Amino acid sequence: MRKKDIVFEPSKEIREFNGRDHIGKVITFECEHVNNGSQYIRSKSAKKWSNDPLHFLSGWVKKIIGAEKSTFKRKIVNVQMIEHMNGGRSSNERHQSYAEFFNEDRKRRVRAMWTGGLEGRLSGAGGDADQADLIVTFKDFELDSHCYSLRAPEEWYSELHADNQKFKFESGFYADAAEATKFFADKPVDDLFGERYFPVLVFPETALQMARDIATHAKACSKPIVTNGRAILGTRCKPYEYPEVIARTYEHGGQVARGLCWDWD
Repeated sequence: MRKKDIVFEPSKEIREFNGRDHIGKVITFECEHVNNGSQYIRSKSAKKWSNDPLHFLSGWVKKIIGAEKSTFKRKIVNVQMIEHMNGGRSSNERHQSYAEFFNEDRKRRVRAMWTGGLEGRLSGAGGDADQADLIVTFKDFELDSHCYSLRAPEEWYSELHADNQKFKFESGFYADAAEATKFFADKPVDDLFGERYFPVLVFPETALQMARDIATHAKACSKPIVTNGRAILGTRCKPYEYPEVIARTYEHGGQVARGLCWDWD
């Protein structure tokens, strides 16, 4: 699935993450607000915007460490990955590296979650199987910290949808941005947050990054699906967003699927 000119997320650096490499390192934290005897702390190095997941460490400690804005240092005793907390966790299994955590068993759980839709997410015991949090242990406390970059391999999503008939695009594509925009102008969808539009963007697979960049102009978008030589992203647009998203798509060599709206994620 992985080709030389296709770069799936997360990055190579994230895929090679191993908590063992961080044992013994010292982190500087800044004390923030206090609530009911607990204190929120944040790694000072987060301001550097490094790709290293530990540079974004933050969370609640069940004690008060210092005055607001004061700093302190702690040496890391252990680093582990655990399923992302989202109203609970369906699994408390821990692993020290990205490769160990996103194993074949985790892949089965992730695929079950992705195919279960919203109902599948809500019916379980909580947690997001396709993301991981960090459990970082220090001598006197343990920090449970969300880390957005620790996500399941994106190619799993493409593999899941590789044989989906809707991505054969038997109805083709709109000839240009004007035709696509006109179609969606007559097809608003009311959801919980108001009027929304769901154009599906299709690019050559080699233009995956361009497809990502354009999809970010929408309020929300799907994970990319790379199959049959194409990179596909569903979008969820506000009324003022979809004309721009469609226009940018055609300006940069993409197309919008005819008669198809994003409804699979």
